[in-house]
Amino acid sequence: MELGYIGRGVSLKGKTYWIASGEEEKRLGKFLMSFDYTTERFERLCLPNKYPCYAILALSVVREEKLSMLSQRGIKSKPEIWVTNKIGETQVVSWSMVLALDLQPKRCIGESGSFLVDEKKKVVVCCDNIRDQGKTTVHIFGEDNKVKQVDFEVGSSL
Repeated sequence: MELGYIGRGVSLKGKTYWIASGEEEKRLGKFLMSFDYTTERFERLCLPNKYPCYAILALSVVREEKLSMLSQRGIKSKPEIWVTNKIGETQVVSWSMVLALDLQPKRCIGESGSFLVDEKKKVVVCCDNIRDQGKTTVHIFGEDNKVKQVDFEVGSSL
């Protein structure tokens, strides 16, 4: 399969995972790929929903046990946080939605950024680089839909 899009990957338990779309299957949207370094094999895995090629999807790892995914179908849709079952305990990857953010004003979370999720506290920390503005923005989102934003200028000290 020839890939038309490859997102930033994450490593978990001897495998690397990333979001991709097939060059000839663009109408089918995005999917999850993995590469197992032990067996040297690729595997195509399920996502929680079907996502069009324009959807924003980003991966992260939860407590070195699970994958998490931030999804946003478009700039006006709600960002959702999904978490898998524990990777390696079963052959099947299943997803549960942990949080859907109803942000005002509508915010778009970029694929180039990174995020961390606390499943129990239902809090998400997103970090995104805005290259043309020369800054990094950190957003802290909670179940209450309140957002705390911190901007870091390039070259500034913390």
